[in-house]
Amino acid sequence: MLYATDRAPQAVYFQVTTGDVDGTEALGIRVVVRAPSGSMLEWDAADVVLTAESITFTHVLAADGGDLPEAGEYRFRVYLFADVGRTEFLDASEESTFTVKPANVGRPA
Repeated sequence: MLYATDRAPQAVYFQVTTGDVDGTEALGIRVVVRAPSGSMLEWDAADVVLTAESITFTHVLAADGGDLPEAGEYRFRVYLFADVGRTEFLDASEESTFTVKPANVGRPA
């Protein structure tokens, strides 16, 4: 379960299908995420596993809690590139979603 303002070492796990592109051809991956308020975030991928049909990876959340700033439904799309520098575009996944719950009540001061 993900909560607003979660931070490292918490991570988001992704598994997406690659569509018409062989996933093993992707050397660069970028995840674009839209928060419920509409603000856009760009995330890197770690622990990437590529197959012809799918890509599985994680994104370790920022230490400052800024990767999940609010509760609600987040939309994301994964972009695949033929190079590590992400200049040669291959394909993009379908848009998908994940849900973030409100932050837990903190400890007393």
